[in-house]
Amino acid sequence: MQHELAVHPSVQPTLLWVDTGRPTTASSDVLAAQFRVSRPGAALTAIEFLRRTATPPDFVATEVAFADGLGYEICRLAKALVVPSTVLVMTSVVELVPRAILAGCDAVLLKPFAPNLLLSRLARLKRARYGGLGARTALVLAKAGHLLERAEPGSPFKEWPRTSCPKCRHEGVTCFEYSARRRAWYACLACNSVWLAARRD
Repeated sequence: MQHELAVHPSVQPTLLWVDTGRPTTASSDVLAAQFRVSRPGAALTAIEFLRRTATPPDFVATEVAFADGLGYEICRLAKALVVPSTVLVMTSVVELVPRAILAGCDAVLLKPFAPNLLLSRLARLKRARYGGLGARTALVLAKAGHLLERAEPGSPFKEWPRTSCPKCRHEGVTCFEYSARRRAWYACLACNSVWLAARRD
């Protein structure tokens, strides 16, 4: 009988938290309750860790507004691991989101955010990673890449293939985050545009 990757971790999953700003006390409490957290001091330290590690982190939460595109490199490296990490991008610079999606992130959380929103987003990502999938299926999906994962039910991203970008008129846009008052953030991955518009269900 072949050995299969465990779907549910027997211990707390690991989280690599890559951000120059320290999380609030409330956010730190949320993280500590759910994960074994590592906080490298800089983006370059996180990149070196991802390149050398024999035990990949289950989850990576990273800012992308680093110099020289280091945030995108963190996304790419995390998704290229033998067992890809689940990547949450956190940023206040919404214009950076299209490149983060193309780099492979699984979800986006716009700053500033409340601790309960961070908890909710991480809980959704944990369900997507561990819940309801056989071990072999989970590994196949993880290796298939982030585009396939975005098509799965429960994905944080919603694709609208017949909607045109208001800037370049490319057909096919991605909804990556909801806002208040029935509005949502959309991105065109062809021209890297982002805009806020009425939420579509």
